[in-house]
Amino acid sequence: MRFKDKVVIVTGATGGIGSKAVEAFLKEGASVVASDLDAEKLNDLDRELRCSDRMITLAGDITKSATHNAIVDLAVESFGGLDVAVNNAGISHDVVRLPLIEDELARRVIDVDLMAVFLAMKAQLPVMAKQYKEAERTGSIVNVASAAGLVA
Repeated sequence: MRFKDKVVIVTGATGGIGSKAVEAFLKEGASVVASDLDAEKLNDLDRELRCSDRMITLAGDITKSATHNAIVDLAVESFGGLDVAVNNAGISHDVVRLPLIEDELARRVIDVDLMAVFLAMKAQLPVMAKQYKEAERTGSIVNVASAAGLVA
């Protein structure tokens, strides 16, 4: 139980990597705030893992600061802090030659895959810094990159 008494946030919690991360952290004793855009898939994940006492879900748009603030606030209010953040939410699209990519798609990818990570850390770091200053409670942030970098 390596993560007993630890509090973890996972964004993109219903996808392949995210759902496995949530499951692994729960098995290792962590309390988890699982977030994703799709509330129905979050409910399915909660039912599948049957850990409602140590897992809370929050559906929201990770391209919005308010969503990240709500996720962090939920972790602190429900479980007493934040020890690990896995910023995993991302989107992908078919491989397309650059001149053919629609501007709207490019903006959406940048908002989800880049800006959302920035917004997440902007919400997470102050809590982790405060915890360290007050109790030397350390934290870790894992930012999951896009597999698209492998085909660029």
